[in-house]
Amino acid sequence: MTYGPLNTLIGTWQSAETGLDVSFHSDQGKIGESRYRERVVYSPRGLSRRGPQEVWTLDYTLSTWLLGHEEPFHVEVGYWMWEPATDQLLRCFLVPHATALVARGRAEGSLIRLEAERLSEPPGILSAPGDGARISRFDATVTLAEDEYSYQQTTVVEYPGRTTSVLHTDRNTLHRTS
Repeated sequence: MTYGPLNTLIGTWQSAETGLDVSFHSDQGKIGESRYRERVVYSPRGLSRRGPQEVWTLDYTLSTWLLGHEEPFHVEVGYWMWEPATDQLLRCFLVPHATALVARGRAEGSLIRLEAERLSEPPGILSAPGDGARISRFDATVTLAEDEYSYQQTTVVEYPGRTTSVLHTDRNTLHRTS
């Protein structure tokens, strides 16, 4: 059984208090920084077949805590998938503010790059109807090592009443705990 470039991710990972979130802070009406820690578990799902297509899948659950807080401020559930025939990677996930995202990319050695845009056929981004913020683009770079990985991801967010989009960037380094 092989998960290709995703093999390294299988297991439980945690960060120290090293995460940096640069985003629009609604309560302050401006861009600000927040520090965080996180924990993510990647579990093998196995091989899925749909006609001739074969995809190796990892389930994952990610939780993020702002420093000094007991409850997570962000929880994300999803899948990482690798299709050997095309050597493509997909990351599909849901976040609790009613957004679903499918990002596509490739691994180049220890580096993975993913991207998605709203209203594209996959990859794509879908936000629930309403007057809330909407994600229009997602870009992520992940650097894998044996017992450590780091990432930087940027979402382009459109807020109601604002004439310009806002870049929301997260970056962190996690270490394998099991």
